[in-house]
Amino acid sequence: MIRTYEEFVARERETSEASHRRVRWVLTATVFVFLVSGRWVGIVAASPGTILLLTGGYALSNAILAWGGSRGKVRRSQILLGAMADIFLLSALIEMTGGTQSPLFLVYFFLILAHGVRYGREIIFFTFVLTSFAYSIILLFSLLQAVQRPGFEMERFLLPQIFKMIVLLGVAFYVTLLAGELEEKERSIAAFIRAIDGVKADEGLQPVELTTHDEIDLLVHAFNRVIAQLQRTLEEKERIARNLHESSRNLEVKVKERTEELERINAELRAANEELQQLDRMKESFMATMSHELRTPLTAVIGYADLILSGVTGKISPQHAEFTEQIKEKAEHLLQIINSILELSKVRLGKIELYREVTDPAEIVERSIATFQIEARKKQITLEKALDEHLGQIVVDKGKIRQVLDNLVANAVKFTPAGGKIVISARRGGAGEEEDFDFVEISVQDTGIGIPQDQIERTFDRFFQIDGSSTREYGGAGLGLSIVKTFVELHGGRVFASSVEGEGSTFTFRLPIHPPAETEVRGCT
Repeated sequence: MIRTYEEFVARERETSEASHRRVRWVLTATVFVFLVSGRWVGIVAASPGTILLLTGGYALSNAILAWGGSRGKVRRSQILLGAMADIFLLSALIEMTGGTQSPLFLVYFFLILAHGVRYGREIIFFTFVLTSFAYSIILLFSLLQAVQRPGFEMERFLLPQIFKMIVLLGVAFYVTLLAGELEEKERSIAAFIRAIDGVKADEGLQPVELTTHDEIDLLVHAFNRVIAQLQRTLEEKERIARNLHESSRNLEVKVKERTEELERINAELRAANEELQQLDRMKESFMATMSHELRTPLTAVIGYADLILSGVTGKISPQHAEFTEQIKEKAEHLLQIINSILELSKVRLGKIELYREVTDPAEIVERSIATFQIEARKKQITLEKALDEHLGQIVVDKGKIRQVLDNLVANAVKFTPAGGKIVISARRGGAGEEEDFDFVEISVQDTGIGIPQDQIERTFDRFFQIDGSSTREYGGAGLGLSIVKTFVELHGGRVFASSVEGEGSTFTFRLPIHPPAETEVRGCT
């Protein structure tokens, strides 16, 4: 079984060589028969010089053609030269034998046909034309000699010659066809080999031209189909590569345009952001300034209200006292809002400072309860505490943490209905317990109206109110929890809330026990 094209080529070459050998053996056998029979030729009676000349001429002609074959191709000039050498030898034979050895031409012609089988049809053509001309001369010369003999009969002379000519033409025709077939097969094989070598050497895909009509034809057809399929595949790959290259170029252009557009938009956003930050700073500065300007007259209003209520300015009626008390209460509430705005503005402007000192968290809880105890009793709210026995001390800005707890308790009192309960608890926690630092945790738990789950995270935003009704019913500007979150985070802590709507809320903040090393701490030894 043939598995590779190299095996196929080797087999075809062996077949071609076998065909050559077979034809040469046929021709050699024909010559041998002529030499042995002696019926048509007189070579047996020829002199040694004649045989030597015949052998030397054939060797010379074969050498000329073999020399051309060794160079890859027998040229026509070499074929013509070999044929002329044959004619020269035939002429020499005629001259040496006086025309009596003209049948030697048949022997020599068969040997020339062997050349044709080896080197192609062209040598047969040239040799056949030239030697036919020489044979005509030989025949004419023999005829002239025969006419001079007594009892010459034209018919007896021409019939053998005509028979020889027919045999000559038949053999020449057969050998020519065979040589042509072998030559075409060799040409197909050579073309097939060149095509495959070209594919292996990546020199392009070229179909093979058909010159035979046998099994090589089928192989060439299959090879050409493979070549055509490969050619289509390569063209498709080239088309895809071109499309990809074009798409890549278009994509690069689009990416470049998009990048430039994004850079432009980014620059515009940076400019807008800087402008907004500047406006925000201006707003905070304006609010701080205005709040400061408003706080001075409000302080005076509260002071005058205290004087009136104390009776320094004279006795007032109960109705006037009630009105004055309301003025004082509203002024204090407005002052509280202004103070909250000032605190937040300082934080955003980076002007707030923490004055840390060693503080007892239990003391902060006690004072906050004392502050709101009277108001809680008025609303029939129970205000309790639950303190850890080992709270210890913390280093914080005492005033700001007191404000944080007061804001949480104030909200609890405000949003807890009569008969409710508020519990302020404090405990000490260690690192690894949900935090990476030692902390004190303070919680304010109430049984108030609660907060919807989807609004818990927003409760620490500035000016946020749960809804409009709460603003109208409970009042407030929505700044208390924002201040709580800001002050706790300034201390490095965090605040969080949990709530069940209709059942109550719990607000918790955690403060690290030890402040950052670079922070100045008052009261520490």
